[in-house]
Amino acid sequence: MTYKKYIGGYSHEGSSIYEVSFNSENNEFKIVSENNEVHNPIHLRRKENFLFVANELDDCARISSFKISEDGSIKYLSSLDLSGSQTCDITVFDNVVFGSNYGSGNIFTMVYDEEGMLTEVMSNIEHEGDEPRSHSTILSKNNQYLYEANLGLDRIFCYRVFPEGIIQRIKEQPFVQMNENEGPRQMSMSEDGKFLYVISEFGNSVTQFSIDETSGKLTQIDQLQLSDDVHAYGSDLHFGLNQDALYASIRGRDEIYHIDVSQNSMRVVGIFTSGGHWPRSFQFSDDKKYVFVVNQHSNNVVVLNVDPDSGSLSVPIATLEILSPTTITV
Repeated sequence: MTYKKYIGGYSHEGSSIYEVSFNSENNEFKIVSENNEVHNPIHLRRKENFLFVANELDDCARISSFKISEDGSIKYLSSLDLSGSQTCDITVFDNVVFGSNYGSGNIFTMVYDEEGMLTEVMSNIEHEGDEPRSHSTILSKNNQYLYEANLGLDRIFCYRVFPEGIIQRIKEQPFVQMNENEGPRQMSMSEDGKFLYVISEFGNSVTQFSIDETSGKLTQIDQLQLSDDVHAYGSDLHFGLNQDALYASIRGRDEIYHIDVSQNSMRVVGIFTSGGHWPRSFQFSDDKKYVFVVNQHSNNVVVLNVDPDSGSLSVPIATLEILSPTTITV
């Protein structure tokens, strides 16, 4: 079977978005096509035949869109800017893109038309406080609520989602305050929509919240410390084979942790190599047989096999050299 992915990262001389393929029959991992039409595409999200990109720039906030051709190559469509800087993460739903700005700390929404052209900024919410760093967003399973991990303020902000991507803070619970210097970074949600998991960059922990489906309210129920290494930084987390198996990557230690969440609590059941240095992000294949790990500082993306019974991860079975990669599509 052949798996197709798109990889983005920091731009250097040459390309910055790569169409790649992995053939599971012979473990061939290769670049199929390249694109250099936008700068610093550090976060990618696919929506049907469109690819949306968060561009990390110092002078503005920017989202770009591409059309995915039948052969898998991409063609630039549009970009839309607003005030802010260093856009680092996007979430895409229907015709709306939700964006997070690490540099300026604000969160925003944009809409796009049926041709994939970004057309208008619908919401732009600023944060008060010392160095707000908006790092990621995630939608509730009923699409009524949006949660934002703000790394600089140690808060998870809670929003109600209205038509056309308008968002407003939930009055009853505008945010959840986490521990000081925790640094909430990325989030994942259980398939049934009852639990939200947050990995922290500085605390190197995973925090579990329950979600009230009616009000959107979050309640912390557990926290698991993964590492006390001051040179390690939590980065990403995703569910694997099933909803009992959560995985988290730790930069610095270059490890991926397998966490059992089956009892509505968390425990580490395995620790595996990332196959490189500084695993900034990772994604499972749709069939959960493989995990693709993006190692930013060793300039490589690797493929690990997932044991179908235990959920253990193998050593790398394929490696692709790409300069400063940061993201890979689902």
